[in-house]
Amino acid sequence: MEKENIALKGGQLHITENPEKAFLVEEGSVLVYIVPEENGHKGRRLFIYEAEAGEVIPAFSCKAIKDIHDDEECSWYFALTALDSARISVFKPEDTEECRERFAEKVGLRFYDTIGFDEAVLEFYRLEYMRSLRTIYATEQEQKKSYNKGLLTIYS
Repeated sequence: MEKENIALKGGQLHITENPEKAFLVEEGSVLVYIVPEENGHKGRRLFIYEAEAGEVIPAFSCKAIKDIHDDEECSWYFALTALDSARISVFKPEDTEECRERFAEKVGLRFYDTIGFDEAVLEFYRLEYMRSLRTIYATEQEQKKSYNKGLLTIYS
């Protein structure tokens, strides 16, 4: 099994473009993000996992719609970055599905066994994205209430 070594420094991103590959964290900690890309522009990345030395990260790369309101396809990847610095090895696992299954269990990807790895990763992104939008909306509503209470206090 031939391995390619990659040194990562904090802030550098390595995109996992070949879904048949995997990445072994040799040294350091690697943060794993899900990243959509439309028309050559990377979208909002979402943190999914922090891998430590000795852990394997399967590559993720597919084409799918971004969300239910959009029928345009975009590309999806994992983006790997070091916490400070890290060294990873790229290799082709003997059993890609087993590698993906182990990662899905570590991360807690729901429904992996019924909808498959790619769809489970996309579903994770979409659910977390909706949660963050809901939190932003709730915060805005709370700010409006506080603002209105302040005005009532001032004018009373």
